[in-house]
Amino acid sequence: MKLDDRLSEVLRTMNQNKFTFKTFLVSCFKSDDKRIREFVLKFYKYGGIADVINTWSDNLTAPEHLAEALPAAAAFVVKHAREELKTASLDHKLSLAAKKVTAAKAKGFKLQFVESRLKLTAPTVHALLTGLASTNDTRCATPIISTIASILVFSCSRKANYHQMVTGLYLFSKGASRKLIAVLSKAGMSVSYDTILRGLDSLTKDALLQVKDAAMNAPWYVVYDNINMPFRRHNQRLHNQDSFESGTTATLVVSELFPDPVIDLQPSRHLCIADLIPTREDNAHYGNVCQFHIVEAIQQRITAFQKCATQIPTKKLLPIKRTTTHPLPAMHIDQATITGNGEVIDEIVKEVLELPRTWLTGRMIIFAGDRLTVDRIRLLKAYRWDDISSYHRYDWAIPVIQMFHLQMTLASTILRTHYGTGGTPGSLAYFATKLRRKRVNLDKPDFHATRELLRHCFDALLQQAWEIELQCDDLENFGKDLSEIELNDITKSAGHAILMRYFVADIETINGTISRNAALFLRDAMLFFELSSAIKVGDVGRLECIIKYITVAFQGGSTTNYANELLHLHCGMSYSWTAKAKEAIVSSWLVNTSGREDGWIPADLYQEHNNLLTKNIHAAQGSNASWEYLAGSVSTNIRTFDHIATRFESQYNISYTGIRHADVSAEIDIKMILALIKENGIFSDLQPDEPHITDALPVIDIFERGLHSLTEKDRLKKFKDCSTFFEHCAETDREEDMDRDEDMDHEEDVDREEHMESEEDTESEEDMDREDIEFEIDDFVLASAQLN
Repeated sequence: MKLDDRLSEVLRTMNQNKFTFKTFLVSCFKSDDKRIREFVLKFYKYGGIADVINTWSDNLTAPEHLAEALPAAAAFVVKHAREELKTASLDHKLSLAAKKVTAAKAKGFKLQFVESRLKLTAPTVHALLTGLASTNDTRCATPIISTIASILVFSCSRKANYHQMVTGLYLFSKGASRKLIAVLSKAGMSVSYDTILRGLDSLTKDALLQVKDAAMNAPWYVVYDNINMPFRRHNQRLHNQDSFESGTTATLVVSELFPDPVIDLQPSRHLCIADLIPTREDNAHYGNVCQFHIVEAIQQRITAFQKCATQIPTKKLLPIKRTTTHPLPAMHIDQATITGNGEVIDEIVKEVLELPRTWLTGRMIIFAGDRLTVDRIRLLKAYRWDDISSYHRYDWAIPVIQMFHLQMTLASTILRTHYGTGGTPGSLAYFATKLRRKRVNLDKPDFHATRELLRHCFDALLQQAWEIELQCDDLENFGKDLSEIELNDITKSAGHAILMRYFVADIETINGTISRNAALFLRDAMLFFELSSAIKVGDVGRLECIIKYITVAFQGGSTTNYANELLHLHCGMSYSWTAKAKEAIVSSWLVNTSGREDGWIPADLYQEHNNLLTKNIHAAQGSNASWEYLAGSVSTNIRTFDHIATRFESQYNISYTGIRHADVSAEIDIKMILALIKENGIFSDLQPDEPHITDALPVIDIFERGLHSLTEKDRLKKFKDCSTFFEHCAETDREEDMDRDEDMDHEEDVDREEHMESEEDTESEEDMDREDIEFEIDDFVLASAQLN
């Protein structure tokens, strides 16, 4: 008998027994009779329900039938989905209580993990969302599934808030307004603003535990800098005014070793010219790196030279590893003063790290910063020379100057020396005017714009030198028919000739004032680019070498403060510090938070990055922000915020759309500079000073003047006389116990602080008339932060 005949027979029997098809099925499924129940259970056991549903899904097409069936089907799914969601809401792995928020948990956020937990605890919900979200093959379904399911689970229990807590922290890190967070919280996509603040409190406590643990178990140093914060008040009152307040932010950087105690407390008495003048070995090394930069300038701009094999000489590369850093709470302390620096150090050591005085016995801690910070710490130690113990005299603190501010000072020296006027051919002002680089000036120049102009002028002048040396007006086509070996030989020979002619030979052998000025610019700019290059690759040996040349150059410029600071550095390098101490100190100049081979940046630039992140969040919070708020919720967590943002955006497949500026070719600008160079006969042996450029004044040879100041003037003697007095005071009474009660001589301490303030007012007059140009650095810091 055929299947249809058999079915017809069954239906006829049902009809004879007065059963409709519906009544028959419903009665069977509801029956408690053992005989009937046995058949029903077999139906369930062998996939009968799934087969029936699949059959209905394929064959139920009439709209009126669908309209009647779907609500029942939806109710069935909803009933069981709710039970699954309740089960999922009890999953502690989908919970992140505000009081349990840690950096590790927040930074470990993964949508795949959320989806896997939901698939395990709510399989029906997961299957339903997967089916609905997988309609587009080009789009990953995981973000959709995880987000919607997390919202549904969160609606069942506010404890199931893992996704919402991380979302809230992400929104906060991006400066989302309180109202926006409230809207998303009502939508179930984020926790509330108050919950975020409680989470931040927990995050800060976790950060402080981490930094205290690091301070007790590994060598470290501290870099700190001032931060200026505007506090604007919407309702202006006598007691509620806008203010611009100075504070301090700091970072503890985990290092490889602590420095040894100093071995000479009066190093300046020994300092002599021989300690400052580059040695024959230094000159040989510097000649090699100069030749590398000469070739590199042409390699980067001219295609034909890109196949040249060149490798920069190295001296002492730091090991490639990711630097561990711990931002510290912001402090409402003005570190521009001597007493302010003492308060900053005390706050870090005693209040934040909670280090006992005995822990500091036999240890030396590096405190890194800009020149003003280092100078203030040194003066603090000098004024405390007769305090009650080694602890109170800060004998354990070593102030160390940092490289980013040295870079800026060197750039300002070059800019001031070679700026000239817009009408003087060959001057920086002339090129800036022709190229319409309005942000390069002597009033408030932009550091990034200045750096670019120095680079473009440097490359164009070297291109002119290459054309002259190779007797070729078209470098693009030069060497196309040469083998790589032949091109390397020619490049090496010509590069050496350029080095000898423009960087080594007597400047007077170069014909014409503007040509001599241009050669001096090349020499000065070479210092800047070698300093920058050594920083990027983490070669502290090259840094030590180039600092010798910069030290001499600063003696010839007008950067008196930095000139003296570098002399202090040489005192330490030559006489105060052991080999181990020097290794720790030069290592403190750089950090590498990316772990890349060329990912090194100055430690003080890293602190500027932290300041930038702190300011961004402060600006987003408006008048509600305070120093207590910055310390308790923001400053210790800024790097965690950065990690959360990176992870959160990557989980949602968000491509980078920030302010990392795309590289813009400088080819047109360099060609224009080169045309101006040729037009004015720069580096031409045949052209003496023309009438239209006879008013060009010769620029200062800062290196030659620096040598003269050190050897024939009393610059070094004045430095030694000033420094030796404080060092002599500081050498006495060094054996007192660090545990001595700090309240023993309270009145004397007060008198000392008053004396320090009066002395500070006197000595700071020099700083009021600062010689170095103050750069606008926000754009540079912002761009460099995105790269690291």
